[in-house]
Amino acid sequence: APTGEEGPTIAYWCFPCHWEPGVSSAASSHNKAVNHTPGRPPAVLTRAPLPLPSTVALTVAQVSQAMGAGGAGAGRKRTGGTILKIHGWAQSGCWEFRKGLSGLSLRRLSSNGDKISYLAKQFEVVRCPVGDAIIEQGEVEDDGYYYMLVGGECSVLKNGVLLPGKFGTLEKGSAFGEQAVLFDSPTRGATVMASKGSSDEANAGYVVLYRLSGKEFRSRLSKELLVSLQDRMRDVIKVFDTLSGVDTKIKNEGTIIRSYEPSARWLIKQYRGTILQYVGPTVLFMMTWAALFGALTEYIDGRNTPNFGTGMGLDDDFAPGSIIWHLELIAGVWTKLSPLTTFVATFFLNSAFNYWRDFYWTARSIQGRFNDVQLIVSSYAARDRNGAIKEEAKQALDDVARMQRIFHQLFWSVAVKRFNSLHSPEGLSYLRSFRLITDSEYDSLIEVTSNGLGVHYAALLFLTSRIVLAKKRGEIELDTAASQMLLDKITTIRGKMGRIADLFDGRMPMSYVHFVNMLVSTLIFLSPLALFPILYYWSIPAVGILTLFYKGILTLSLMFLDPVDNDAYHSKFIESTGFDVGVLVREVNAGSMRWAGCASALPKSYLKPSKENEDMNTNY
Repeated sequence: APTGEEGPTIAYWCFPCHWEPGVSSAASSHNKAVNHTPGRPPAVLTRAPLPLPSTVALTVAQVSQAMGAGGAGAGRKRTGGTILKIHGWAQSGCWEFRKGLSGLSLRRLSSNGDKISYLAKQFEVVRCPVGDAIIEQGEVEDDGYYYMLVGGECSVLKNGVLLPGKFGTLEKGSAFGEQAVLFDSPTRGATVMASKGSSDEANAGYVVLYRLSGKEFRSRLSKELLVSLQDRMRDVIKVFDTLSGVDTKIKNEGTIIRSYEPSARWLIKQYRGTILQYVGPTVLFMMTWAALFGALTEYIDGRNTPNFGTGMGLDDDFAPGSIIWHLELIAGVWTKLSPLTTFVATFFLNSAFNYWRDFYWTARSIQGRFNDVQLIVSSYAARDRNGAIKEEAKQALDDVARMQRIFHQLFWSVAVKRFNSLHSPEGLSYLRSFRLITDSEYDSLIEVTSNGLGVHYAALLFLTSRIVLAKKRGEIELDTAASQMLLDKITTIRGKMGRIADLFDGRMPMSYVHFVNMLVSTLIFLSPLALFPILYYWSIPAVGILTLFYKGILTLSLMFLDPVDNDAYHSKFIESTGFDVGVLVREVNAGSMRWAGCASALPKSYLKPSKENEDMNTNY
């Protein structure tokens, strides 16, 4: 740095020797002593004034041993009682990365010191002042970094707005920036800012991070393995962005369904998310088909009478055997078919909407019961003599809230097809990298996954068991009535979630849907043939109007039968009637923390009656 200005200080850490030479002259002496190559990049780099946290230095032997024994998540280094996770790379998919390095098993990989040593030496240590952005939304990097948070906290913002709940706060041990490791020139999807300094006095006012270069990581993988990881992690990242609110279904709103103004003038201006968008291409196709058919019919028949185009009918001019003469027979069938189709299609639409509404309120009922559970356990949290919630009770409330959140997310990851990747090993590891589940919970869920027992069932059992254990330990002081009520709420949640699956399975018999589809499709297809003898070229707009409403009824009905877009109606071009499950998840996440916070803020007068309250009670 220029004279008189504070600049970055470079610290050299020797992984093999677990030794800090500190300055370049000492580093030169050390290089000679241990036969290091002069000019070789340091194993770990810091762009912050010294000293660094004591947890930075890791030996290759420690990393190797931990990665070989730790399963999917990677290694641990204990320094002064502090556990530091080294995730290898974005933690998500780490087990696949290690397995695919050279076709070795996880056990044998731990003995491959060269590869693990190389990976460990690519980590740099950086620290960022509180208030600064570590990555910024929309930024494109040729060589982006993946970050692991060592000290302090970070905030995650989308379009300048803090993401809700746990999604918006990254704590020590969290990881982010994984797309920079997996993909070339990634565009950052959100902004991550340093929000709270490290608890380490030497780094007060700074957030301390490890970072890994994406180019270095990708250079160590075969093309086939990299493509496989990219495909799987792309799905996981997309799901997580939807659940966290980074990517919302209703653009610029983030509501569960599109809001509207009850105004005819406002409604008539809408296009996206209406039948105009759903069936517009079909309407244009049918009008084109009607025009071509009319022109071909006129050409073949060679008709040229004064009545053509008047819209008054051509019955007297039809020569027996002409095309238009035969079309009268089709028009007769079409006339009989029209009222039947109208009745069946409108009834079908009403039934489909009732199904959508039942599904929606079932999902909302699940959300309500989750709030009930949190309200009860927070109200009965154990308190000390001063009325403050005991620390062990706070931990119990935090555990219950976390398992409630993960259970809700995992349930929807099973119910919604496009979310299925979340309960895969990569998806669970991704949740752990954001500290949404603990290492112990992750290990248990991985075991459940390997046994095919269903991670959402396991999460519900963990939630119930944690409440039962909290009651036995006195962390939550539930009486018999409250315990029974709480168990009723939990079993109601299980029943409602089972109902969601039942609604999917029995939404409508296929033969009924097939019949309605045939009826509407036949009516629409015959419209140009049936209307041309009556309306001539005025049949073209008439066909368009009929297609718009009959096809619109059918399409709208089918969308109502798919409330969460499992049939892939929704896309970036078409906004379906399905609701945004991510909103449900975020609202439950917020509710899981709301009640415990309210319990902590209980008025002091409730905890210890004042003299005024005692006098009031005496007078009463």
